[in-house]
Amino acid sequence: MLLVRSDRAGDLSLGRGEPLRTNVRDLVMQAVSGEITDPIRRANPYRIGTDGVPRILPGPGGITVNRRIGDPCVGLAADHVEPGVSLRNHQRGAGAAAADGPNLALMTSACIGNTARVASGPCRGAKGLVTGKHGGVNHVLVDFDTRILSRLNVGDRVQVYACGLGLQLRDHPDITVNNCSPGMLRRWNPTPRGGALEVRVTHLVPSVIIGSGRGQYAASRADFDMELFDARVCRLPAFVYDRRAPVGNSADRAAGRFSRWRSAARPPTQ
Repeated sequence: MLLVRSDRAGDLSLGRGEPLRTNVRDLVMQAVSGEITDPIRRANPYRIGTDGVPRILPGPGGITVNRRIGDPCVGLAADHVEPGVSLRNHQRGAGAAAADGPNLALMTSACIGNTARVASGPCRGAKGLVTGKHGGVNHVLVDFDTRILSRLNVGDRVQVYACGLGLQLRDHPDITVNNCSPGMLRRWNPTPRGGALEVRVTHLVPSVIIGSGRGQYAASRADFDMELFDARVCRLPAFVYDRRAPVGNSADRAAGRFSRWRSAARPPTQ
């Protein structure tokens, strides 16, 4: 879907092009839910870095109070930490459904930009936004205002108003839209021009940095890692940064590497 040449990425603007026609009126919104998870650990607490040094560090899950979408994500004393809140549905499937069917439904249905509402605990009624998914551990990530994050409890239930599955671009049937809510698509504002789709991005990256997650059978439940340990690769001219783009990862331009989590929007202050 990222069809912008690197020599043009810096010149993209928010200008209006042809209207983007979608099937948004045909989409169904379903409520799915999960609980805020505890942080998870392997039996062996050590993670070995690319320098060969074993370390014990914070990892995925839980409530990450001091790291949100928009904050630096490179150079932290952490490994695979998830910004904001991590959700998982611990209910068991019934009948012919998979044992973890309820969580698979949450992982599949939630789309970036969907509204999430706290359904229990001291912050009941507070709203946030779905910002991503973490395959393997199968968590849905939600961002809330910092004042809400500091008051949430592990185990609080969060309901997601999932909408985006089946989203289509009517004039571009060869493009598949995954994990994107209609609101996210509107904010991203892809622009049809001359039969092509011009998409604003923050980076064009070499495929060699794509690590774990490549080849997953279901893009709606997966993510992939970007390997940034090779400084030579991270400084290639292919890394292009557009400061005006509102989505994707921000960058430390001088270092030529990814440095921040970014999303379409933060939720309003509660």
